[in-house]
Amino acid sequence: MSQISDRIFERLGPDKEIALEFFAVFSRFECALKCSEYVKGNNQRAEPDWDEYAKHLEKDSELKKEINEAAKYILDKPPQKQIIKSRMVQWDKAHNSESGILLIFKLIGRVRNNLFHGGKYKGQYTINNKRDEELVKTCLTILYICLKDKESSVTKAFESELDLTDRDLAD
Repeated sequence: MSQISDRIFERLGPDKEIALEFFAVFSRFECALKCSEYVKGNNQRAEPDWDEYAKHLEKDSELKKEINEAAKYILDKPPQKQIIKSRMVQWDKAHNSESGILLIFKLIGRVRNNLFHGGKYKGQYTINNKRDEELVKTCLTILYICLKDKESSVTKAFESELDLTDRDLAD
């Protein structure tokens, strides 16, 4: 990597390897959703349908239980969102009307947005780097749990051409 990107990663809240893993897994997961029946949009845009996928997972009581157990941290300490107040960027608690797995997916999306839209650099905007890293780790754990549904078209699309084994997903 270049010296510039090395310095950027030094200032990023979560550890470099964890941030890169989250980027890769989240990106592949959204691709898998769009390659399966969990896609929405029109002739102008296609996007993953996390809402319908959450409804699918809610029907699997074992998977739902495991997801909810893994999500305790993100539910207890949900990611905040950036707002403008008095012409300054600040963190604010987000109000969520969703519940269940859909809420968990919304929170994972917010973690992704905060990380990839520049809200998680040590210094002015980051208050607690350990918390930020724990949120990213929690998101990864939840996404990997979702992939345990071996009959799901999402899991099949995610694993397609990657030559993954069950052991790879358990690590």
